[in-house]
Amino acid sequence: MLSLGLAVLAVLLLELGLALDFESASLWELVPTWSALATVGALVVLVAPLGALTGRLPARTAWRTGAVGAAALATFWVLVALPIAPTDRGFWLTAALAAAAAALWSAPGRTE
Repeated sequence: MLSLGLAVLAVLLLELGLALDFESASLWELVPTWSALATVGALVVLVAPLGALTGRLPARTAWRTGAVGAAALATFWVLVALPIAPTDRGFWLTAALAAAAAALWSAPGRTE
């Protein structure tokens, strides 16, 4: 349950960072494709806890799928969020990546 809560938190924090207008337009307006990639990545991280909880996927497969989503989110963070990391928007995007990583770390299937 902890990993599911962290994964949902990651999605919420990411969307907060993408949607808020701080100094300029939202990231959805500035870089829509990158924003979509980050959103899809954050949603795929949800597969790790949900796959194990529902039993529809083996825990290891669900974890690996979640890891792909976390990698997509990390790629977005390095290429888009890192240059703006000292800003308020960068804080929310960094918090989203941290929550996604914690969700993946605590999800079943990591140690198999």
